[in-house]
Amino acid sequence: VRDDAGGAAGDAVRWRPLEPRDVAVLTRTNAQAEAVRSALVALGVPAVVSGPSSVFGSAAAQDWLTLLAALEQPGLHRRATALALTPFVGWDAQRLATADDADHDELGDTVRAWAHLLADRGVAAVAEVAARRGATARVMARADGERYLTDLRHVTQALHEAATTEGLGTAALTAWLRTRIAEVGTVFTDERTRRLETDAAAVQVVTVHAAKGLEFGVVYVPFGWERFEPDDQELFAFHDDHGQRVLHLGGVGSPGFVDAKARWRDEELGEDLRLLYVALTRARHQVVVHWTPTKRSTGSGPLTRLLLADRMLGGEPGRHARPDAMRDDAVRSAFEAVAARSGGTVVVEQVDARPKGERWSPGTRSSTDLALATAAHLPDRDWRRASYSALTAAAHHGPVGGIESEPEDPGVQDEPEETTDDDTAAPSASTPRPGADVPSPYEGQPGGTAFGTLVHEILEYVDTAADDLDAEVRARCAQAATVRVPGVEPVALATALGLSLRTPLGPIAGGLTLADVDPRDRLPELEFELPLAGGDETEGVRPATLRDLADVLRAHLPADDAFARYPDLLAALADESETGTGTGGVPLRGYLTGSIDAVLRVPTPGPDGAPGRDPGGRRRYLVVDYKTNRVGPPGVPLAVGDYHPDAMRDAMLASHYPLQLVLYLVALHRYLRWRVRDYDPDRDLAGGAYLFVRGMAGPDTPRGPDGTPYGVVAWSPPPGLVVALSALLDGGRA
Repeated sequence: VRDDAGGAAGDAVRWRPLEPRDVAVLTRTNAQAEAVRSALVALGVPAVVSGPSSVFGSAAAQDWLTLLAALEQPGLHRRATALALTPFVGWDAQRLATADDADHDELGDTVRAWAHLLADRGVAAVAEVAARRGATARVMARADGERYLTDLRHVTQALHEAATTEGLGTAALTAWLRTRIAEVGTVFTDERTRRLETDAAAVQVVTVHAAKGLEFGVVYVPFGWERFEPDDQELFAFHDDHGQRVLHLGGVGSPGFVDAKARWRDEELGEDLRLLYVALTRARHQVVVHWTPTKRSTGSGPLTRLLLADRMLGGEPGRHARPDAMRDDAVRSAFEAVAARSGGTVVVEQVDARPKGERWSPGTRSSTDLALATAAHLPDRDWRRASYSALTAAAHHGPVGGIESEPEDPGVQDEPEETTDDDTAAPSASTPRPGADVPSPYEGQPGGTAFGTLVHEILEYVDTAADDLDAEVRARCAQAATVRVPGVEPVALATALGLSLRTPLGPIAGGLTLADVDPRDRLPELEFELPLAGGDETEGVRPATLRDLADVLRAHLPADDAFARYPDLLAALADESETGTGTGGVPLRGYLTGSIDAVLRVPTPGPDGAPGRDPGGRRRYLVVDYKTNRVGPPGVPLAVGDYHPDAMRDAMLASHYPLQLVLYLVALHRYLRWRVRDYDPDRDLAGGAYLFVRGMAGPDTPRGPDGTPYGVVAWSPPPGLVVALSALLDGGRA
């Protein structure tokens, strides 16, 4: 065949011997494909079936069903006997016929032991024990060993996943597999599609339907002659005069039966020709078509019609070849006439005897000298994917090497179970703080990142437009809580989240609560890949460092800003990181990745600060981040009063959340300047609201001096800050 790989334009054509990987066999049905693959493998030719056939239709699935049925009722002798004939045990018919009482006792002991193993340790443990007892060796000794072993492992993995995720016992798992087997041919998913059994360069055995759009070097079409119509068929599917697909159910003698059968047959004959056309046009070099004079090579087979039937007025082959055209001499003459008209491109060969079945051998290949490759340059260690968690890793975990990639849930990874040890975290005994005697709605709920992930997921998907918000929250909690985090009581969690959803977010959000925000005004989980110093570009840009970020913040934050001392904390973090191999003085080049919990579209405050909108109907955009941190004295029941503004400010500073917030604002700024007409960051960016949900107790939550409720940290960036940070991270470009 022609070798099209590796050649450049103008190079001389190179040819190489035909190999299995150059050949495809196209069949009409999956059963034909399996028969072809088995015949090729028996002759030593590597072959795989490519196509959407279900693994649950394989022999391996049936053997697993036999095994599970035996383990479901280990005392039934007939089920144990059936299991003995599978590769799991490995008896053959002779062994079964000659087995004595001791053999059957041993078999029974094996079944009972495996039943206990399945109940105690699961599917994988049973499969491992069977493999140690020779199941894998027995499978690979078969002619179709690779195919069977691939299916066996696929079914084993599917059973293991079903048992662990759905908590299925032996009886339920047996029923699950029996259902999957019954669904073969009606339910198609990627998870059920059989995997290729070998990576070797093999013959591709493909159904014609699956071959549409593909191309192969040499194509064999062995069943193009075949068409079988059962005499007793009574159900016919076809399209009516309006193009609707209908099914005639009446049976012989029912009204319209003859017309239904004729319509069905016409459509089937047309589909036969279309599929034959697909099969004959898949080859680059050669097509080998078989025609066989058997009882099933009726005159209505597609290849027979194409070569032997009279043509209709429009040139289409007739629906049936005449009987006299089916005689051996007439067929031979017709085929030779086609070859004569082809100018040598069509050759007719008659097979008079069955091939002897000599095994195919790949022959000897010339050895290739291998050499160790050497890198022409060192990797650029400054280019990386950074995240807020990685930038602040030195503060939480000590110095780390380089900038780590973002964790799977970047919005939750930064929520350790921290407490603040600042004196402002606890109220003075002489001046009780508001809310000090109000227990946190989340008191008794577990801590840790798993709980934070759960809260984030519920708040991400809850529908605030639901007619009954409490019922909606309860449903979300019931779906996720008991599965994700042990010890969570869904009703109590739903009650607490209902209060958080109804806690005002303060003036920054125009007095709205999360429950007031329509889903159309909420964009949850906004993921971003923010270019740092030009992203992939390196020429003409200056990468920033954490110290540079601290300098920009220091230049823009006024002295009375809640985060006014944060630039010094960030500069200290840069120094601490640089003493290890961190990010303090290391250039920030590549991409900054993360996920904003939610972006809210909120009203623009009126002249007096009251909720409202400007005359043009413009609204502002607010970054929201959910936090489940515990803030308060350790060992003391958590109270709403623990989440007063001073404690919230200190918790933000201690965890370097201001850095996360400004990075999120830069990401939102980059997004909005593409999406919002006449965008002005100083006007349209409202800022950020960090919601410490354990301190949010509903409409009656105490408020700070600026009207922001406890548990809510609201912050608006000074004019020009976000634009300056964006330019800095982009290498100094505007």
